[in-house]
Amino acid sequence: MSSSHIRQALSALEIDLRKEIMVLGPHWDPQMSLSDLIETMTQADLCKHPLYHRLLRLDAALCQLDLGLYGLCADCEAEIEAYRLDRDPTEQRCERCHEQYKHEHRQELRLNH
Repeated sequence: MSSSHIRQALSALEIDLRKEIMVLGPHWDPQMSLSDLIETMTQADLCKHPLYHRLLRLDAALCQLDLGLYGLCADCEAEIEAYRLDRDPTEQRCERCHEQYKHEHRQELRLNH
């Protein structure tokens, strides 16, 4: 997938996430930058909200795309499998590292869901 297609997919995801955020209340400015949205959610003590984590992943994916690192595993730097990126363009880990992460953080993940 070309970087322009990836950027389009990430932009579409951002639009969807912004729509979901606006449902949280009238105090959300739709013109806020992604980093400002994340900061505002942090200050509003919404760090455990699922939207917060999705915004963080989106922000990371956009930064990686800008740096030419999109599609590389955040842990081992191997290429993330294409089917994983097709399923979730904000994926941060290859399958092997994802399984290892789930195993190492299983208690934490269980408490958050």
